[in-house]
Amino acid sequence: MKDTTQKILAALSAAAVLASGGLMNAYADEAQTPETVIVGENAQSVLTVDHGYAVGSMIVGENDEYIVSEDGNLTLAKDDGAFVLDAKGEKKSFDDVKAGDKLTFYVDGDKPAELIYPPRYTPDVIVIEDEEAAVSRKIAVFDENHLSDDGELVINYDPSTPYYSKTREAAFISGKALVFYNFATMSIPAQTNPLAIVRLNGDAEGLNTTEMKPITTVPLGKPESVVDHGYIVGGMIVGENRGGISNEGGDICLYKTVYTHVLSDRGEELSFDDIKTGDHITYYVNGDAPAKLLSPDHYYPEVIVVEKENSDSFRKLAVFDEELISDDNELKLNMNPDVPYYSKIREYSKALETNFPSGKALVFYDITTRSIPAQTTPLAVVKLTDDEVSAAAEGETPDLSAVKAFLVDKDGDYYVPYIPVTVDGVQMIPVRELAESLGFTVGWDGETNSVTVGQASFTIDVDSYSFAKAAPRQLGQAPVLIALPGEDTALTYVPVSFFTDVLGYTIEVSGGDVVPGQVARVFQ
Repeated sequence: MKDTTQKILAALSAAAVLASGGLMNAYADEAQTPETVIVGENAQSVLTVDHGYAVGSMIVGENDEYIVSEDGNLTLAKDDGAFVLDAKGEKKSFDDVKAGDKLTFYVDGDKPAELIYPPRYTPDVIVIEDEEAAVSRKIAVFDENHLSDDGELVINYDPSTPYYSKTREAAFISGKALVFYNFATMSIPAQTNPLAIVRLNGDAEGLNTTEMKPITTVPLGKPESVVDHGYIVGGMIVGENRGGISNEGGDICLYKTVYTHVLSDRGEELSFDDIKTGDHITYYVNGDAPAKLLSPDHYYPEVIVVEKENSDSFRKLAVFDEELISDDNELKLNMNPDVPYYSKIREYSKALETNFPSGKALVFYDITTRSIPAQTTPLAVVKLTDDEVSAAAEGETPDLSAVKAFLVDKDGDYYVPYIPVTVDGVQMIPVRELAESLGFTVGWDGETNSVTVGQASFTIDVDSYSFAKAAPRQLGQAPVLIALPGEDTALTYVPVSFFTDVLGYTIEVSGGDVVPGQVARVFQ
């Protein structure tokens, strides 16, 4: 009890002396000389996380458009809102940063990171270090009595203390702050007259520092495959790229379809022509899609990725909820309109989907936070076929026994797979996919439920098809809207004869009719 009372009295006495500005004289025998911030000899030190701020260090190589480290592995963006200070908390500017300077930078972990390599940070605070300055710094959340959240430090603030804040407060009252100080009392808690205070954002604990998260990938160049969320994921080395893409050993053939997204390892859009012999590729095939009974194996991939050795990006296949958190709770997506988004979904009665809302997707990314779940602004997102089965059009049940495909002779061979549907004995096919592969522009008028295919036109549920100025004709079945498994919206189906009798194309299939599992060639 006596010891506790003495400590309390010492603290009260220290507070009185500090208020009079007499810390150095009153506590010369007991004052703590704090350790200085240690800046490593390497250009970039390991980032640490303190109260939700990423804290790192670097040696300046150049100060031009950006501040670049000596080894080029790190850049700092010059943000007008950043505070540039010296080791004692005195205000400086970006122009004061010189090559060879040692810097410590503080980045708000909740701030979106730029997706670039080498890493580029937009710091809130930059400190130009001085190894001879015996100054300490502390990030803490201070209460109304200016006591830190760890109970170790009380700051005795007065209006003459340099105070930096983006909120334009006249004085520091409480909250999260970076405090510069040199001497502190030996009391518990220690007390100090700060050299300077920087008000920081928020009081929440957490985030950030960047981290490259490894993922399991299919070994390149091997015809091995794994199953991930119902998708067959395989790797191969390209042997040839002609009507289909075959591997070197001839064990696998990938059909070229209008549905397939061909992308780089960072999610950049490519074409089938960009796939060359010797390329390492990874393919993603919906495991629920019926496969053709052929040898070698033939697949209709939804995604093909042209790999790059020593890639600095990663991919994750997952089902994301409405908050864009993956089903394993390991990754959260921070989407924005600039993120490339690929989807085969065709919207008919509402605006085109322009940003990923939720569901099954393949995500390309490179930088994540260390939070749980990790967060990232993706490089690209590909919407995949979901598990949910949508209802078919009222009164109609699609035949899901197999996948058919058309081989289109239009600027090369492209396979157009589709799910077969029979309505009142009439074979129906989705109009947009085949028409667009033939070069037609397809339009939709939601007010009249009408569709245009080049010069041809028709209305949903009306057996009347027009072409240019010719008289309308009937085909024995009206066009219908049908929502199929894996599709988020309805597709417009028309009789096969729409392409032969109205648009004037020839459809040839060995063995007669277009039947499940066969490929029909379409040509003029």
